[in-house]
Amino acid sequence: MLKEGEPIAERGVPQQTINFSDIPQDLIKSIQFMGVDTSKYLNAQEGQYFNLIFGIDTSVFSLVGKKVGFVGGKQQYFMELNERYRSGSESMVYSRLYLFDSTLKEQLYGYDAAITAWKSIPSPTDVVIKQTMNRVYY
Repeated sequence: MLKEGEPIAERGVPQQTINFSDIPQDLIKSIQFMGVDTSKYLNAQEGQYFNLIFGIDTSVFSLVGKKVGFVGGKQQYFMELNERYRSGSESMVYSRLYLFDSTLKEQLYGYDAAITAWKSIPSPTDVVIKQTMNRVYY
């Protein structure tokens, strides 16, 4: 049974896209413009990027316009992603997506999801929730 709040990779959705070569060029060229604001909500480019790398079926759900917390910071995440791309690295920032159900969303002040980076072992959901409530940076 699928559980809200679990890393999306553990919810039957394909694991994150790992390589820049798997991303369409028009979206790759937009990386430098992602994460440049402090908005809690993903803009169209940011949402499309995460929909793609997490293999989200956008006819069912989309991250565009969703309130997403980044454990470690949204601007930091995209700055590192852009630096990796510009340096010629093939691999991207490894990330995990945690989707919140309506109960958690209410407890987390309206956050739809949280994204963690560089964690090869998934954090327990309660840890991600605590980090989202206490230490999410925009």
